[in-house]
Amino acid sequence: MMGMPRIWWTDQICWKELLYNGDKIHIDQLHNMFAASEETIINLWEQKILKGISIHVDYQDLADSLGNHDLGYSFLTDPHNSCFQNRDALAHTFMADSKTKTMFGDLRDGNMV
Repeated sequence: MMGMPRIWWTDQICWKELLYNGDKIHIDQLHNMFAASEETIINLWEQKILKGISIHVDYQDLADSLGNHDLGYSFLTDPHNSCFQNRDALAHTFMADSKTKTMFGDLRDGNMV
């Protein structure tokens, strides 16, 4: 069933301002929202998941065959993406750091950290 539009462009010349569910939004607010989201995600990844360990994956030119419907295919397994070929890189990096190695050593002994 068709409903009323939730987005209404109020600036139909430069397309920089709209109403979304009755709230006025300027395109700059979206840019700020995306920048803040990226900063939050990077901080969570680097501090909470990687525990401050520096590891880099060059994902600048990722390949993803959107037409590939083979069972099990994903961009992570696409042979064009050499950055994902070493699947043990993260584990090796954690084990090379004494702080995280101790944390994972506890897991290996059956204890939850």
